[in-house]
Amino acid sequence: MECLTCGKITDNKKEFYEVTGRVGLKYICKECASELGYNNFFSVGIHTNTDLLKKYVKIHPEAQERLDLHIQGKLESNSGIVEQINGYIGRN
Repeated sequence: MECLTCGKITDNKKEFYEVTGRVGLKYICKECASELGYNNFFSVGIHTNTDLLKKYVKIHPEAQERLDLHIQGKLESNSGIVEQINGYIGRN
């Protein structure tokens, strides 16, 4: 598992909270979550991956590249979905 915000990698699930997203699960380590003001999985779970990254970048500007890559991935995913929809509409 890799932390969405800081990039910490470990196999210990107890050190992470799950963050649901459109493209599967992402994780945030408990240290980053507490730094952002979240102390349990309920409070983390109501936020999107992008929201958590934006808040993290305000505290740690060096993480801007992670946010940029995340947003770029979302845009590429969205463009793929639009192409699929246009292909479906074009067939009918």
